[in-house]
Amino acid sequence: MTLDAVAHLRVFEPADAFGERLQTRLAWAAALKRDDLDRQADARTLERVTRRSADPFPPTGQPDLIRVLHGYDGGPHFCPDQLADRAAWAALELKELLEPEVFDALVPADAIARNERARGVGEASVVADGAAGERLRTRASSWSLPHSWALLFDPEEQPGPVADGESARRTVPLPSALAQLWKAEKILAETAAGSDLAQEVTELVGWLQGFGRDAILEVDYGRLTRWVWPDETPFDVWTLVDSLDTGDDATAAVALDRLHRRWGEVGMRARAS
Repeated sequence: MTLDAVAHLRVFEPADAFGERLQTRLAWAAALKRDDLDRQADARTLERVTRRSADPFPPTGQPDLIRVLHGYDGGPHFCPDQLADRAAWAALELKELLEPEVFDALVPADAIARNERARGVGEASVVADGAAGERLRTRASSWSLPHSWALLFDPEEQPGPVADGESARRTVPLPSALAQLWKAEKILAETAAGSDLAQEVTELVGWLQGFGRDAILEVDYGRLTRWVWPDETPFDVWTLVDSLDTGDDATAAVALDRLHRRWGEVGMRARAS
């Protein structure tokens, strides 16, 4: 079975941003190789999606994976996977979209109850910011890269080379990313208020403002790497936004066409998979 191509936006913070109970595990995680950890994450995903029973949640007692990114000062920054919390939140979103009988077949009540017990919370306490006062630090996007994520980056930054089989990743300090988003938010409020992109940017700003200023953001392309890297999406999305600002409809149309062609091809691969 082939896993889906999923991009992730992760927030990494220094050890002092986490509670005391995690410190030992953070120190242990700092010694692990990122590629080994990503392979372990893939193995867990494959095991979860190929179960005979309908249960989208991680096994009870399975320790959370913690990814490590060395910051611009050389110090380690951490991002716990929070899979049980993220799965609980995804289940709540799915519940809003499906008929009750369909949802119950896909996400049985006993599986939800087991995951709640493992997390030590009830369904009512599952919120977008996570459980027990800890924000969710990871967002995922299957077979696509949200345009709001592309706005995190300097459009002139050239994507570097990636070896075969590796995942492409972009990183940016949180203050720089927020400055980019605030600029885009202002332009979109004046030129495309109410658009999907304007709403996505505003929501993304609200989420990111909950983290410390020394956080680092990472967009991990995962299996999308082979289809889109080197990816010029940040350049194209910023060209679109800047063209809206200057009223250059022709350039905006060209940028939009480039985005549609690039990600339309990825969408066709998704439908064929």
